[in-house]
Amino acid sequence: MRTSTDVTRLARLATLGLAFAALAPSAARAQYVSSSANDSLSSSAIFHLAQARESTDLNAAVALYRRYVALEPRDAWGYMALGDALGRSGDVSGALAQYAKAEQLAPNERDVHVGRARLLARAGRTDDAIAAYQRWLARTPGDGEAWRELAAQQRKAGQFDAEVASLERARAAGGGAVKPAAVTRELERAHRAGQATIEPRVSGSRDSDGLTTTGVGITVTSPLLGRTRLSAFTSAGSAGDGASARASQDVTLGIEYRPLAQLRLQLAGGVARADRSLVDSTVTPTPSPTPGPGRGQPVPIGRPTGSGTSSYESFPIGNARLAWRKPGDAIAVDVRASRQLLDASPYLVAQGVLRDEASLSLDLRLLGALRVRGFGKFGNVHNADESNGRQILGGALAWVPGAYEISLHGQTMRYDTATVLAYFSPRSVQTAELGTYFERETDRGITIAMDLGGGGQRVQEWSSPVSGWSPTFHGWTQVVVPLNAALALGTEIEAYDSRVGSDVRAPTVPASRWRYASANVSLRVRF
Repeated sequence: MRTSTDVTRLARLATLGLAFAALAPSAARAQYVSSSANDSLSSSAIFHLAQARESTDLNAAVALYRRYVALEPRDAWGYMALGDALGRSGDVSGALAQYAKAEQLAPNERDVHVGRARLLARAGRTDDAIAAYQRWLARTPGDGEAWRELAAQQRKAGQFDAEVASLERARAAGGGAVKPAAVTRELERAHRAGQATIEPRVSGSRDSDGLTTTGVGITVTSPLLGRTRLSAFTSAGSAGDGASARASQDVTLGIEYRPLAQLRLQLAGGVARADRSLVDSTVTPTPSPTPGPGRGQPVPIGRPTGSGTSSYESFPIGNARLAWRKPGDAIAVDVRASRQLLDASPYLVAQGVLRDEASLSLDLRLLGALRVRGFGKFGNVHNADESNGRQILGGALAWVPGAYEISLHGQTMRYDTATVLAYFSPRSVQTAELGTYFERETDRGITIAMDLGGGGQRVQEWSSPVSGWSPTFHGWTQVVVPLNAALALGTEIEAYDSRVGSDVRAPTVPASRWRYASANVSLRVRF
């Protein structure tokens, strides 16, 4: 039985605890620490103070929870509270160790098993969280709230069929935390995500050099096949300059596989066809300073077609991608490789110009929402007559507190040599930009994404000194509006205003500004 002295002592500790939680002066904090360290009856006050400190000083909360479990080693909830605090601090291994201790004391408690699954989910360990929920639900299949939380993790892992099954179990089980209307909406979304789709699209672009493109295409994807999805894509387009135009078409087949929630593999391959018939050769590519056959001289754009032969030539194309994120998004790696036909101008199509390219990007969390990024692209622009290397290197600092980010970005693009083909290959282009990106989904399911940036750019040609810095701007936005359960309308707009774009479409650099705009409209049909 507690004496009046004990009650007085606890009251004093509680009062000092409130002062500590309110960031009281250091003297009050020191007095509390001294009192709690010497008072064997202060465990309750220590626990409540630790709860109060979690939002303002997580390290202090962890220390207080450790003090609590030392005083109350038989309290499973103390170990769980310490585990949650450690998880929020980034020590997931330490947090799981505390949950293991809690399970030893209370092996049948829901809070132990669901709490551990939630800890893993917060840490981004999606596959481990799914396994933890499934172990608990195998014992207690009537836990509707746990079924719904499991479905959310299965959605992150791309397991849409499993998500549907879990949501149906959640709706059947019910419970105070399971709102039928919300579960129904989630079920509808899960059904849509796992369905096959047909997506026709129409696109067009124009730049300040007078180059235009138009195109139509269609993408067909299979329903989700476990962790695999198949796709097929075909398109037909035309690039022109007001006087002439050349057409191209392509067909590719692809597969996407997600062996883990944090790992995605994509592979696609096919054929592109280009109309290589001659274009008026008044366009003269930038000459190379390197002497050699044909160097520095105008060359025909395209090739003559013999009697009875086709002007079209086919080329193999394809792409591959590996994207991996460490649980908790501490590290992200994106590796890509591709071969594509350059079809932004009639001259490039007529010359049958291809680009082979490999890229690597790294995204690392430094502290909290601050991230550092680095990337490199190494490629070769070529046709049967010429080959020219291209490198792009850059990095960025990004503040990513939630569904938006702000970044400071810099990059350098270099070519190995000038070219006699119909694109501009400068010695170097340096760009520095401040940008922002955000993505949001409304209650109606409308998805809005936007990427905006501006800064400076300078260009060095092969026969000229580096230019001064000039302003550069870019913008991209995408809006997807669901029309009903089966249809969604998508629009995408992109624009540039700079000296040189990331892909140099014309054979010479503009004297002042290069402006470019493109639009894409698509209709996604699920079935």
